[in-house]
Amino acid sequence: MFVFKKKNVIILALCIIAVLTVSLGSYFIQVNANRPIYDFTIVIDAGHGGIDGGVVGYSGETKESDINLEYALCLESYFKSLNINVVQTRKTKDGLYGAFSSNKKIDDMKKREQIIDEANADIVISIHQNGYILPDQRGICAFFNPNVQTSQDLATYMQDVFKENLDNARQEALAGDYFILNCTDRTSVLIECGFLTNPDDEKLLNTTEYKEKLCYTIFSAVVGYLIENTQLQIFKDESVVEN
Repeated sequence: MFVFKKKNVIILALCIIAVLTVSLGSYFIQVNANRPIYDFTIVIDAGHGGIDGGVVGYSGETKESDINLEYALCLESYFKSLNINVVQTRKTKDGLYGAFSSNKKIDDMKKREQIIDEANADIVISIHQNGYILPDQRGICAFFNPNVQTSQDLATYMQDVFKENLDNARQEALAGDYFILNCTDRTSVLIECGFLTNPDDEKLLNTTEYKEKLCYTIFSAVVGYLIENTQLQIFKDESVVEN
């Protein structure tokens, strides 16, 4: 069981499949995961895929596209434990382009944009792994489109959670010029989970324990952010009791 803290927000997993308990300020909130609680959709985007393998790990054996998919599927399981609707841009190792596509990269990215729009996504989370020419860089970082205020707000909130709960997290969320962030004005973040070009990060990212911890941290950060914003006003109906 992991305990995650963000200032006055504490989120802990207590039989996560059944009940999520959140302590927020003077409120104690219990969410019964056996019933749908929102009309809310999160699109999870596993970056790269198919012929586009992304970053290659320090060892030469880890392919970013494979790690991204594993983390995206793990993250989905946490959101679904609260009956939050999740749409994945890809569920297999294949890219999102046709066999006879003349420009597979462009077609792949346009398909991701189409999925986000058709899902009417409330939040988009794109999962990636970082790389650098030198092996000394490491740590998770959230990126945002600076032209979308809610994206910057979410990424900043998430990075604070990362710093408090994950070793070597970067100091602040950063603006990023990425297609997946620029293709929509919806609340979107791109998360570089770590540097595959760093041997310690690569080893860590390949472990099941760290995958589950990191994905639960992302999940907790999103839930904490939503509780502090109007999207989860529904929580303040019958299920909230003042301490």
